[in-house]
Amino acid sequence: MIKKEAERAVLSENEDIKVTATRKISQPETLFSVLRRSKAVPEEKTAARMAHEGVEMLMASFTPGHTMMFGMYYLHSNPHVLETLRRELDQANPDPAVDLTFRLLNTLPYLRAVVKELLRISFPMGMRLPMICRKDIQYEKWNIPAYTAISVNHRGLVFDPEVFVDPLKFKPERWLDSANVIDEKRYYVPFGKGARMCPGRDPGQVRQPTGSNNPCDSHTAVRVSVGRYCLGEGRGGKSRVSVGSSSLWKQRHQAQPGRASQL
Repeated sequence: MIKKEAERAVLSENEDIKVTATRKISQPETLFSVLRRSKAVPEEKTAARMAHEGVEMLMASFTPGHTMMFGMYYLHSNPHVLETLRRELDQANPDPAVDLTFRLLNTLPYLRAVVKELLRISFPMGMRLPMICRKDIQYEKWNIPAYTAISVNHRGLVFDPEVFVDPLKFKPERWLDSANVIDEKRYYVPFGKGARMCPGRDPGQVRQPTGSNNPCDSHTAVRVSVGRYCLGEGRGGKSRVSVGSSSLWKQRHQAQPGRASQL
């Protein structure tokens, strides 16, 4: 479907969208119409190239939805986590009629811990991370010299029992344990690291996929609106509980662009 739309966009290249002085358009914009009108070189405007862009945009919506689905499951499978989250949200914003802003959500420690744990246990970006050894490593019968490029699977990192005790257990408190601080620079990798890091990291940290507003008022569902993230019911039938979202904090330690992460 995406390929056919890209081919149609190329065939209709001479039928540019008319833009008025007020920037109103005569028909809806699409990714392909924007690319077609851009200043990109002709090689970037072929049907095959635009189809690749379309696939990437479509697939970018899968991982946030995947994370949201796991959030529904783990929060309701662990009532104590959900209740603790409810209390924190109610204390931060006791008035259910007032929307929770991103700035406020980003200051809530337990909510941040829930999100980190959710992204760890669901690891939406299931790929291999390129890294560079900084010293000689003996792995089983193989000797890996220093400065050798290697790759590490996500699952091996996020389920390493030496780093995450009881790795299969959904335990947000592990991110708040001051006695056993997790090295987030090395082991918090929901978006990958280095040159192969997910290019949608920043949008992913700003918002989760838009859900439905109405079901949230009558039963447990996901509702996402500007500045507010919620899961479940609250006072007056209004949803009050924030759901796991990768938008609630910024990853402070990132590998330098264009370089592999250091092991």
